Amino acid sequence: MGGIMKNRILPKIFLLTLFVFGGMGCAASSHSTPPGQLKSFSFATGGSSRYEIRELSAIQEGQGIRLQIDTWLEINGEDQQIQINKVVQEPDLLPKLAKLIREQKLSDWNGFDGKNSIGLDGNSFSFLAVYDRGGKIQAKGHIKLPKNYQKGRTAILEIFEPYVKKYHGK
Repeated sequence: MGGIMKNRILPKIFLLTLFVFGGMGCAASSHSTPPGQLKSFSFATGGSSRYEIRELSAIQEGQGIRLQIDTWLEINGEDQQIQINKVVQEPDLLPKLAKLIREQKLSDWNGFDGKNSIGLDGNSFSFLAVYDRGGKIQAKGHIKLPKNYQKGRTAILEIFEPYVKKYHGK
């Protein structure tokens, strides 16, 4: 009788343990920052005004960073489209962006695919961060945005702002 009970109970205990502890590991890893060094960061946002349209990316390219920025600004009372696409020597840029991802918990956005099919006009975004060990964080949305989006968006724009000023017109 003892052998029969062991044969029935032990597999159930094993499966319960696997479910509880295995599930916890999966949940934690799905929103954790991928291991390795950030090698590519891209963020695009749009809205009903051209001033809300921004495409920002920093991509490791050889010993430099390919900086790509496409945005609209008002300069001296005139609308100006700012476009930057050049390899720059900014070794601190990707580490700053990696720190932003951790501090703003942008990994919580991973897998977000929000849509509001009722709305015709409003904010939309796409985000992709790629790491050298193959991990990535990817999210997108139209009118429907992830938790802490505005805070994350503001932090991203603040990091890129000095580079717009530094490389615009050069």
